[in-house]
Amino acid sequence: MNKGFTIVFLIALTCNLALADGHRQGKGYGERMQRGGDPEQRMQRMQEHLGLSDSQMEQMREIREAGGGREEMRAVLTDEQRAQMDEHRARRDEMRARHREKRSEETN
Repeated sequence: MNKGFTIVFLIALTCNLALADGHRQGKGYGERMQRGGDPEQRMQRMQEHLGLSDSQMEQMREIREAGGGREEMRAVLTDEQRAQMDEHRARRDEMRARHREKRSEETN
């Protein structure tokens, strides 16, 4: 068995196991592939990256459960946390733009 085949096989196996795990958890394709994971996971990442307090986390959960939007959640953040979030979003948007540009070049 050659090395290339082994690598491709292992990648395919890993993907298959990840999809099977999602099915065991009762999640459909869209739920497994949802951008950013489930809302609670996104909240946990925000808490870690922005240093949210327990009080801020509780306020954000209440906003989310009430169907509130991004601007309502931003109002809970300090000026420094909003600046960190804006910087993160700018880097993410820049990375996405570069990725789209690269894909566009590859298809042309």
